[in-house]
Order: sequence, then C-alpha cells, then structure tokens
Amino acid sequence: MLNYEVHRESMTNYRILTVCSSWDSAAESHGCCALKSENIIGTNLLHHISGDTTRMWIATMIDSALQFLVNRNLHYRCDTPSKKVCCFMLIQPTFKNKAIITHKTVSVEEKKCNVNFVTDKSHLTPFLRCSVCNSVKVGQDWIDLSETNVARDLKVIYTLCPECNEATRESLQLSYSE
Repeated sequence: MLNYEVHRESMTNYRILTVCSSWDSAAESHGCCALKSENIIGTNLLHHISGDTTRMWIATMIDSALQFLVNRNLHYRCDTPSKKVCCFMLIQPTFKNKAIITHKTVSVEEKKCNVNFVTDKSHLTPFLRCSVCNSVKVGQDWIDLSETNVARDLKVIYTLCPECNEATRESLQLSYSE
C-alpha cells in the first residue's frame, strides 16, 4: 500500500506534500527511481499523470472529495507488460484543501502475452488507452489486450473509455444529489 498527501493550491496544481515511508523502496523495486520521494515531493501531482483526460478525471475526483468532504473510491488497472494488476485508490479529504491518496494492489495475474504500452507524446497514434480499465480502442471497439495473444509494443494516448467515463459521471451525480 502506498499513500501520499496532496494540497490543492489551485484548479490545476495539486502539490504533493508527503509520501509514505515505503514510497522509495516501491519506486526502486519497480525501476522508477525518477519517482523517488526526493524527486516528487513539492511537485504537482498532475505532472506525473499521462493524458489530459486522465489528469482532468483525477483532478475532478480529488475536487469532489474535497468539496463534499467524502471519501472517493476508485478501482483501476496498473498493468506491467507481463502482468494484469488491479488496484484500488482511496481519496480521503483531510482539511483545508488537503487529501491523502492511498493506492493498494488488489490482485495480480499473468497476462497471456506481453504488451508494453508506451506513451506517445506526438499524439499521432491511432491508439487510445483507458486509464481506468486499460482497454485499448481498436477501430470502434475497446479491447482488453491482456486477454489476447498478441505480444507487442504499442504507442498510446491515455484517456477514459466511454464505459469508465460514464461510471465516473454516475458516481459524481450520486454525490451531487445526496
């Protein structure tokens, strides 16, 4: 389990204030030394998230938790090239525009084949990948490539698929109507 505290300083700046004691060892074990605490504390959380839609989605979920002073629970996938990793994120508002965000791995399964997703900063790629369920848009369909036998590197842009976008919208509408 990993957690960190953020402070919403503006609508586009969610400064990382602290990280848990196991943060650095987790970053090292996943080969992400650039994400060690010394490199991220004091930075904007949104700068560490790929895709404009995904950044807006996370900001909206944090803002909703802070505005209504309610916890937000989010299930999402955080796959590696060879493993299907299901995770849980909890956003807990504390006080004065601050929240603690906790990520927990729920399950890990081997994939049928390796798929390595690479963020395409050129935005010339035809492939969109959902930041929540990890489905990839192929033609008009959203497909979970972890269930296929096609091993490859795939350039993607991160977004939300229609199903995950609608689930988020419904979750937020319930909050506003309560």
